[in-house]
Amino acid sequence: GGHSLLAARLTNHIADVLGVRLTIRDVFGSPTVAGLAELVAGEGDVRDVLPPLVAGEGDGLSPASYAQRRLWLLSQLDGDSAAYNVPMVVRLADGGLDLAALEAALGDVVERHAPLRTVFETVDGEPHQRILPPE
Repeated sequence: GGHSLLAARLTNHIADVLGVRLTIRDVFGSPTVAGLAELVAGEGDVRDVLPPLVAGEGDGLSPASYAQRRLWLLSQLDGDSAAYNVPMVVRLADGGLDLAALEAALGDVVERHAPLRTVFETVDGEPHQRILPPE
């Protein structure tokens, strides 16, 4: 749970600062600063840092991932299903909500996170994803 998340944060920080990529297994296998220093110094199982991800170019249409294809197929079979929805109701006290601020905050979240702007289109019978520009 939480320990794995902390280990993941540590491996990312080491990669950013020192330019080496350790695994979570490395962190748990060498749980001391000295042990991690040995790995970073090259005496352990250290891999090169992966190149950073960059935004794609083109028409914005790309094939769906395997997980997305699975969900797309399920939606084609039973489009009215709410199986993957998480319904909830939020009740707010009267007068305690600034609608303009809420709308601006939600707009900022949608602008920052491309998956919230992604739509799926069928091209030659196959699902593709298109990330819409922020509004």
